[in-house]
Amino acid sequence: MAPEKNKGNKTQNCVLPTCLWPKMVCPKPISTSKESKMTLANENDHPRISVVTAVYNRVDTIGASVDSTLSQLGLDVELVAQDGGSSDGTLHEIEKRRDPRVSLESTPDKGIYDAINRGIQRATGDVIGVMHSDDTFSSPEALAKVAAAFSSPEIDGVY
Repeated sequence: MAPEKNKGNKTQNCVLPTCLWPKMVCPKPISTSKESKMTLANENDHPRISVVTAVYNRVDTIGASVDSTLSQLGLDVELVAQDGGSSDGTLHEIEKRRDPRVSLESTPDKGIYDAINRGIQRATGDVIGVMHSDDTFSSPEALAKVAAAFSSPEIDGVY
């Protein structure tokens, strides 16, 4: 079923949680085929969400970013930290928050997009998001709202 179009690039298949970015406009959905829909163990399950964070020498901000991801309530969240070989204490900040939900790899890369792509390759989630190393979520319920949006078979992406 094709999305019903509104004015501009908005579609009714797009969900904008107001807690994240209230003024963004959704582009057209990636796919509308039923075959491409995520399947979960049962319809009450939430998707596993992987948050990929590329980081390089951000000792002053990475702790708050990690804490923000790990404080998300009511769902299965994985933090995939992809470090470019930091030398300023960034690795220590991540390691002191040792948690089975954190996957850390530190290796030189070719820049932020290479690091993000490496993180995406390591991600195990049904849903993958990217959060920069100096960002935090607006609330502990932010990703729960994203997960809830994906419970609808009509939703292809959440921005």
